Order: sequence, then C-alpha cells, then structure tokens
Amino acid sequence: MSSTTFEGTGVAVTPGTVAPIGGRVLAYLVDGLVVGLAYGIGIGIGLVVDGSTARLVAPLVLASLVGIGQWVAESFTGATVGGWLLGYRTISARTGRPAGLLAILLRQLVVAAGAIACFVGQIVVVASGAWDNGPAQRGWHDKAAGTLVLRASALRPRKPGGPGAWNQAVERAVGSAPPPPAPRPLPVVPPMPPLAPAVAPPAAQFVTAAAERAAEPEPVAEPEPEPAPVRPRGGPVASAYLERLAAAEAATDDSPVLDETRAAQDAARQGPTPPPEPEGAPAGPAPLITGYPGQAGTAVPPVPRAQDLGELEYTRLRDQIPTEREDLLRLVFDTGQRIDVTGDGIVGRSPEGEMGIVHVIVIDDPARSVSKVHLNFGLTPARDELWVIDRASVNGTVLVDPDGVAATLPAGARAFVGAGWTIRFGQRSARVERR
Repeated sequence: MSSTTFEGTGVAVTPGTVAPIGGRVLAYLVDGLVVGLAYGIGIGIGLVVDGSTARLVAPLVLASLVGIGQWVAESFTGATVGGWLLGYRTISARTGRPAGLLAILLRQLVVAAGAIACFVGQIVVVASGAWDNGPAQRGWHDKAAGTLVLRASALRPRKPGGPGAWNQAVERAVGSAPPPPAPRPLPVVPPMPPLAPAVAPPAAQFVTAAAERAAEPEPVAEPEPEPAPVRPRGGPVASAYLERLAAAEAATDDSPVLDETRAAQDAARQGPTPPPEPEGAPAGPAPLITGYPGQAGTAVPPVPRAQDLGELEYTRLRDQIPTEREDLLRLVFDTGQRIDVTGDGIVGRSPEGEMGIVHVIVIDDPARSVSKVHLNFGLTPARDELWVIDRASVNGTVLVDPDGVAATLPAGARAFVGAGWTIRFGQRSARVERR
C-alpha cells in the first residue's frame, strides 16, 4: 500500500483513510445547522421573555455556546457534531493526535474568512482539499492549521484502554507501521556434475559372450519321480474289492470276470457255510429275526449290475415332518378376534406385513390408543409359551400374570408369557389360552 509523508512532519497517510471531500462539506453543513438550530431556539426564548434586549441576546448567547462547544470538542476529540455523525476526525499532521485549541481556532478562522464571498466562500474553503494533489487532500484551512481529516475507523485503537492505545491507532491510520520483513532468500542448490557419457562396448565383447554361452553344456533335465501309488483305506480286503469292482465295471454282462465278482459278493453276504447237523440232533429254538441275508431258506437279493450302480450314487434322507403338539396357544382379543398362533405375528392399528410374519393383526381402536405398529409376538421353540416385544409404542405394553400382578414391558425388551397371561396394549388387551 503506497503512502505519502508530509515535509517536515514525518507523518504518512495511506489511501482509504482520508475523509472524502463531499463528506467534509456535508459535515460542515450539519455543524452550521446545529448552530442555526440553537439560534432559532434563542429567538423563541426571546419571544417568550418580554424585552427587546432578551430578543437580541438570547439567540447570540445560545449560538455562541454551541459554537464554543464544537470548538472544544474538535480540539480534544477531533470531532464536531457533523464529524461524529459521519465518522470523521480532525488530527494534527505533525503528531497524529487531536490538534488542540489554537490549531482548531486558526482552522475555523480561515473558514470564517470565506464569509466575505457572501457566505459561499466558507464552503469553497472547506472543499478546497479537492485541489490538493496529495493523497491527504488537505484544504487551505488544514494547511494553515497543520491538520488533516481522516476516517474514524482508521483511528480505532487495536486494544481498548492502555496508554499506548491512541498511539497504535494513529500508527495504523497514518501508515507508520514498520515495514514487513524481507523474504528469506531461497537456498542455493549447487549444480549437479555432468554425467559421463555412456561408452558402448565394442562389438568384439558381444561376440565373445555369445561364444561362451554356446560352449556351455545344456543342463540335463532330471526325470520326475513317479508318484507313489495311492493305497486305499480299508486294508487288503478293501483293495481287493475295489480292484474286482473296477474289473467288473470294465467287463460286459456275459464276461466271466463279472460272474466271478458276483459269486464272490454272494459268498461274502452269506458268510461261512455252517457244518451239517448230525442226524437226530434236537432242533434249536426258532430265530427271533428272520429274513436277513444268509439265513437258511432266505433268498439273497441279486447284486445290481455294474452299469446300474449310478442309481445308488446319492442317498436322500426323508424330511421329518414335525408332529403338532396339543398344547399350542391361542390369543383372544377383547375385540372378539381369536388367533391360533402358529408363527410370528405383529399387532397394531395399521400394521404392514414384514418378512417372516405369519399373523398380521389389525386392531380396531377408535380412541387411537394403539400405535400403528404396537408389538410383536411368536412361539418359543418349546411351543408352550409366547414371546412378546413392544415396538416402542406410545402408550406402552403391560403384562399381567394369572395372579393379577402387572409389569410394564420396556420398549425393545423380550418377555415370555404362557397360558393365563393377559397382554394389555393401549386400551386394548389379549388373553393367552390353550387350544
């Protein structure tokens, strides 16, 4: 930001801190209006008080008192009424402080001298700063009194109070703050030494390297070890059985190998042949279990052929169908609804179906004491109790046991009730019964 220093003063002014010429003229007119107002009040007082002397003296006295008050105010604060309203201050160009009584008196006398030109010269003197080529735009009266007019915002102290507050404000206004520190020079990086040019090897080196690689014997690949035979689990009996089964799959229906395999399987099912019973031996007790393979007089089922073994590849377990218990529960609502509980359910004034919900129970509640979604319920794994969860309803859920003891169910908590319990939700209720 540029600044201008006045000769012989050392005070610098920065652009933007000087009061504009038009604002100075307007402040001067406001000051004149205040003096004229005081003069008019004096005339009014003279009209009220009898006597021609009072009519002449009262206006002059009041106007003089107002003029003296503005002179003193501008001398010690730098502002008249007009300057205070518009935010302008008159300070000394030498010290940067209020100019004092003598400087302000000289300044006002120069302005008053302009009254010679039919009172228009006063405004010309106040606006004479427009012809000043300097940035401070000092008028003739400012140059005579050694003053300049700045904006009050430029003189606002940085910190309230303290003996140096005024000095700091003036330094900021006139631009005498110390210059900013010079930027630090960048570190000088020494230049890198030039890289040595790459020297291409002579062609003889490539020829020698190729000849050396050609003279080297080629590596002989070692034979990979044969994988060890996988021994099936189950011992030699299982191994022999698998070998015979593989041979049976590769043979046809009329192959003697297949017939031999079937005979071996039949012998394995029948077990060892019992010794013949002697004649006349008493007959033993009848067997408790009959019809198993190998029992005398029992036909052995034929062995499936090798190509039909694919039908026995998978074994499917039969789905167990749970039998219904006789102690299933029922909900009996005070609205007349009766629900046989077979899964999870939801109760409310206007509930919507959710995933896994079997019972969606809509409660008719004109009083609107039941929430839109009030509670959830469902069967326990033993199917002899119900679990109940309150869905953060407005009026809550109360559980009453068969003895009449009531307990409030907290929102989100799960409780278990059985037959004989009553669930109260809002102004409605449901009783748990067995079917």
